[in-house]
This record gives sequence, structure tokens and C-alpha cells, in this order.
Amino acid sequence: INFGSSAIVSGPNVISTPLIKKEPSTFYYLNLEGVSVGNKTLEFKSSKTSPFDDASGDHGQAGNIIIDSGTTLTLLPNDFYSNLESTLVDSIHAIRKDDPSGTFHLCYESENGIINAPTIVTHLTNADLELSPMSMFAEIEKGLVCLTIVPTNEIAIFGNLHRKIS
Repeated sequence: INFGSSAIVSGPNVISTPLIKKEPSTFYYLNLEGVSVGNKTLEFKSSKTSPFDDASGDHGQAGNIIIDSGTTLTLLPNDFYSNLESTLVDSIHAIRKDDPSGTFHLCYESENGIINAPTIVTHLTNADLELSPMSMFAEIEKGLVCLTIVPTNEIAIFGNLHRKIS
């Protein structure tokens, strides 16, 4: 096994993005450049790039999202999440519903557990990752599917559901 610059990343549908070294070193950081919904790309900017940042963090700083296998959902900063949600709402023609648990912000009625949503791609450094529709909207109860991305006031976290590719 080789890591770093000695690693050979090959094979069908294999992509690679660098891990960013920064403090605290207990986390694995990536650089999220943007998210595309259909043909519209939203540039990602975060004022918080470390769990210990105050609100004056450097916009666009490398290592702006943590990848965490122990976090199920993806958490994105409130402002960016609002733009993403608005773009999705404009693109999805289904009946909106409230999540009874209050956890999820964007939910739709669905008879079969799926909805017709646009293609969503996360743009990481050197890697565009098309997210699986089944991982983007999960059926949280019969007849209700919700976006598996939620807003946060903290650093962005790329959750484990979104590591399944289409």
C-alpha cells in the first residue's frame, strides 16, 4: 500500500482528492469548491474552516470541510445551505412536507420513497463526485423523503451517506 504522492489511483470511476493537513489534526479535511444542482453551480465559501475558528475565518481557505465516517448527514453552513435549498426547491416539482422530527429542512411527499431530483455534484479539489439520488433524499418515514443535508453554524462536515456515488 502506498500513500501520498506514491499512491497509484486507478481503475474505472476512481477519483482522488487531497486530504488537507491543518489543526486540529484529529480531523480529516477536504477542500469543497462548490456544489452543482443540474446545470447551476454554487461556489462554496465558509467563514468557519476549523471547529475552533471564530466567525472571522478565511473565506475559501483550504480544508473547509471535514470528512467524517461517524457522521451520517452532511452539514453545510447556513448561508450556503439556504442557496442550495432554494436551488433544489426551484428544480423539484413535488409536494413539500414538514419533517415531524424537525431534523430535516427540505422534505417531500413520495409514494415510492423517491423523488425526481436533479443531478447533484460536489466539486472537491481534483474530483467531481456525483451524488447518488438515494443518498441525497432518504425516506425517513412512509411517504416522506428528506434531503440528507442540513444547515449548521459550525464547520461543514461531509457525512457518510454522500460517499456512495451514482
